[in-house]
Amino acid sequence: MKITNLIFLLPFALLLTACNNSEPKATEPAAEEVTPSIVGADVDEHGCKASAGYQWSVIKNECIRIFEAGIRLDPQDASLDKTLSAFLVFKSEDDDAKAEVFMPGEKSSRMFEKQPQSPEGDAGTWKSGDLTINYWKGMYMLEDANKKVLYQGMWDNGK
Repeated sequence: MKITNLIFLLPFALLLTACNNSEPKATEPAAEEVTPSIVGADVDEHGCKASAGYQWSVIKNECIRIFEAGIRLDPQDASLDKTLSAFLVFKSEDDDAKAEVFMPGEKSSRMFEKQPQSPEGDAGTWKSGDLTINYWKGMYMLEDANKKVLYQGMWDNGK
């Protein structure tokens, strides 16, 4: 090959070399190590798995799904979120000396004591502080101190 041809090709060779030797690429930062959360690892102090819908029931002394074991009480008062129900739980169908209520927004349930039957012949009344549960003709009503019905629902023994 003639020297004139080499001199003519030299600038193209340098140009191609420069294109192939572009600046080094910036290295990407190392990905942070993420510890994956384990599904079902949310066991509380009683062994109940919240992710599976279980909560501790004081009255039953076991983990329960309140939507299966309890009586749904739907909100009645305009100030309450209409999408969140309370749940009423008894020890058994035959043992209603105490009642347990799971209310939306409360971290733990509230225990109610059955009251002596009134002369009016009510079917059942349970009290806990300023709240009262009244049972009449298949309907449970959770009332505040002013007798305003907050939640109510029917017992369906054919669940």
